Amino acid sequence: MKALQFKSAGRLRQLTRPWVMSMQWHDLLFMHWPISANLLRPHIPAGLTINTFHGNAYVAVVPFVMRHVRPRGLPSVPGVSFFPEINLRTYVTAQDQLQKPGVWFFSLDAHNPLAVRIARTLFHLPYFDATMTAQSGSCSEVSDATSNITSDDTTALSPSISSQQNVIKSERAQHHFNTSPHRTQAGTAIYYKSVRHHKGAPAAAFEGQYKPVGEVFTARAGSLEHFLTERYCLYSSDSRGRLYRGDIQHAPWPLQLAEADVVQNSLHEAWQIPLQGPPLLHFARYLDVRAFLPKRIRN
Repeated sequence: MKALQFKSAGRLRQLTRPWVMSMQWHDLLFMHWPISANLLRPHIPAGLTINTFHGNAYVAVVPFVMRHVRPRGLPSVPGVSFFPEINLRTYVTAQDQLQKPGVWFFSLDAHNPLAVRIARTLFHLPYFDATMTAQSGSCSEVSDATSNITSDDTTALSPSISSQQNVIKSERAQHHFNTSPHRTQAGTAIYYKSVRHHKGAPAAAFEGQYKPVGEVFTARAGSLEHFLTERYCLYSSDSRGRLYRGDIQHAPWPLQLAEADVVQNSLHEAWQIPLQGPPLLHFARYLDVRAFLPKRIRN
């Protein structure tokens, strides 16, 4: 069997076992806040080390749109394979022989009941049902099932309300990055709204709009951007507290600086995680991803 290969940060990443799911991630925003690892420790299993960069752990809110989600060997299905998703995450490494940096999800909200149940069962991930909208003038292929803004929704970001919000901009200077020759893709801001309605789960909501404002680049090895984004596995825990690692494959992130106008964000409140100050913002237009079944970690 031929190994799938993706080049990332100057190294060849490959996994010879078969992937089980493929998908595309569209119009993704990384919103990162620095935070003390001590504040996160009560929420992270003991078998995982919280990763830090120059002394800071990081928490991220990440809205995006899933497209062409499908099991291996099957086609994507309109109305099932297209939906918005948003997650709250931090970065960890398992205390095992591999010591592979990955992602720990506090929560993942999705506008797809079937996907929620599959992910909770097969990947042991804390997915929740939510009513969600993702709409962009530059993303015309978002499915009708996800573009369900009502007349009330479209006024949520009217000029009178938006003018009261602080536009959060990444202050990172462009010379910190290795930029690619690709031009910034033009388009209007993505409007995004999520309201969780999962039975028994704490309330959580997000609403805002965002867009790219810089050239496309790939993160330089050793940079903060590389630490935050170039991770090729996720960690999860089942109801018995057993840890799992699920590998993923994709090309290096095609990042752009971004700006966002956030009206509401309460994803972190149930965890009592303080998100203070303006976040570091990055945008990614599109990424092809393959996912593998998680394997139990044995320390």
